[in-house]
Amino acid sequence: MTPRDVLDDFAVPAAPPRIIGHRGYSSRAPENTMAAFSLIREHGIFGVELDVHLCASGELVVMHDHNLERVGGVTLPIATTALAGLREHDIGSWFDSRFSDERIPLLEEVLELLSGRCFVDIEIKHHDDEPVEVGRVEAETVRLIRRHNLARRCIVSSFDPRIVRRVRLLDRQIVVAAIYSSTGDLPRLLRRGGARIYSGATAMKPHHRMATQSHVRRHQRGGRLVMPWTVDDDETARSLAERGVDAIITNRPGEIGEALRQTSG
Repeated sequence: MTPRDVLDDFAVPAAPPRIIGHRGYSSRAPENTMAAFSLIREHGIFGVELDVHLCASGELVVMHDHNLERVGGVTLPIATTALAGLREHDIGSWFDSRFSDERIPLLEEVLELLSGRCFVDIEIKHHDDEPVEVGRVEAETVRLIRRHNLARRCIVSSFDPRIVRRVRLLDRQIVVAAIYSSTGDLPRLLRRGGARIYSGATAMKPHHRMATQSHVRRHQRGGRLVMPWTVDDDETARSLAERGVDAIITNRPGEIGEALRQTSG
């Protein structure tokens, strides 16, 4: 069964490609905040990508990094800090003082804001070397997807094929995606999505430089969606659209979407 068979939002091919806001509308509001997600809804963007970690008190919080140093100015690890401690810190002022009231959101809160309004790509950032029980993040993610009836309107993705596989085994209705690039930071096997068979991924999220015509066609012939990241200039987006990608992940969803609509007539 292909993703098009189970994802309502991808059931019919679209031209131009669907647009997914990277960490919300993160060119106009601080990433992974309720402000950035509210803009996705207000602008009618097709989908949103976000990142999750499990904090020490057991909640799934939406944050890209493993600590608050970059966006909150404090070296506070998420995995060993309770939600109350995390929410003492402003995560919006680094972007603009207008967002000083922003606090780290729960995945539950974001899904309540967006459920039924857009497609959701949940990237699990947990790694097995963190002090978190193996499989707990995946199980909680699946529980919240089921609670919000999002199995047909979301994917779960990760760079780690073990995480992807665990989600796949927990609920085979949920489409899972492999994220990859050619960077030397990744093990060689993972640089081109090589662990796809092990993970069971049926959607592919390559860095946009890897989404060549042949790469896109090969995966689509195998029934897999191709969703490159992170594309913020119009010309790259137009080139990817010509190659037939299914979706484009961008920090500038409104602007990239408009550029593609103008090109397509």
